[in-house]
Amino acid sequence: MGSVNDPMRGLPEPSLVSRAECRDRAQDVIEPERVGEVQGLEAVMAAIDAQERAIVETPAEMRALYAIFFQSSDPGAEYRVDVSRALTAQRRDLTHWLSEARDAGEILPDLHPSRIAGQILNSMIGIVYQWIMDPATPAPQMHRDLKELLGCHHSGTATRTGR
Repeated sequence: MGSVNDPMRGLPEPSLVSRAECRDRAQDVIEPERVGEVQGLEAVMAAIDAQERAIVETPAEMRALYAIFFQSSDPGAEYRVDVSRALTAQRRDLTHWLSEARDAGEILPDLHPSRIAGQILNSMIGIVYQWIMDPATPAPQMHRDLKELLGCHHSGTATRTGR
């Protein structure tokens, strides 16, 4: 699949992974069942933890899955619709949890759950992308940093500076 330094080398070609397997595995990474019974901001943090666990426990699977994700940006990609649906479901779940967090006073009331969900999902995907491109990337630390950033917007610790 590539050069000796290619992090995808030795992994199955995306065409050898079934569409259903791709869709199911993509949604499994942060779906509510992996997050547990928690709600609100705690559920968002649990989703970030679930992705970190998947990287640590099943790195080859995560590389293969996200290779499919990234290749699906091509408009003619075989898995484009499945990946799009998985991302939509992930964004929807994050939006729901952030709405719960806002309603419970866990985050500032003027934050928009759907926009913040998109930012969190972009960060999570970006962490995986960096880790794939450079396996020395400290993905667990990046996940902790993301959670710390999110904690800054907790209504009890965040303040508005008028900017």
